[in-house]
Amino acid sequence: MATNVTLQAGKTWVTGESVTAAKLNTSQTGAQTLVNDIDTGSSVSSGGSDIFKQKATNDLEFKGIVGGTNITLSESATDITINNDLTAASGSNYIDVGSKRQAWFTGTSATTETSQVISFGGIFSSVDTVLVSTDYPNCNSSSNSWFQLCSFTSASATVFSQSDGSLGAGTPITPRILVIGVPV
Repeated sequence: MATNVTLQAGKTWVTGESVTAAKLNTSQTGAQTLVNDIDTGSSVSSGGSDIFKQKATNDLEFKGIVGGTNITLSESATDITINNDLTAASGSNYIDVGSKRQAWFTGTSATTETSQVISFGGIFSSVDTVLVSTDYPNCNSSSNSWFQLCSFTSASATVFSQSDGSLGAGTPITPRILVIGVPV
């Protein structure tokens, strides 16, 4: 395909070929663009951030994309996709983040003050942190019942349901536990 191009002596072709006065009088074919005629860069993707930084003299400068911790990059003809490496086994209640595992568990509902042991299912070699929350189905401010963490190991946690006296009123509460530790 022939392309008409306006050229100026002293400019450089994208291919690196210098434009001379003799070449200005010669017909050129193909897609010829002079680096000096490019003023900006643009993204061909419909979303995301631009990676074009700036034009510096005859150099188009682009930002690099680097995957951080647990991040991988893949690219197609028009896009760069950023993926996380967080892994969760199918049907599991945990994710692995770096060298740590975060898991969540639900205990047995209680209507009286009592302790219960919640098993972690053998997914931790050691446990750093256990957080206990209380699931109160009415979600109102009149709940004076809660779960207290009594103890934990890499295999389980013991929680105790407590109340100011309203726990026996028939509305069950349920312990929800977040565990952070080292996977097996």
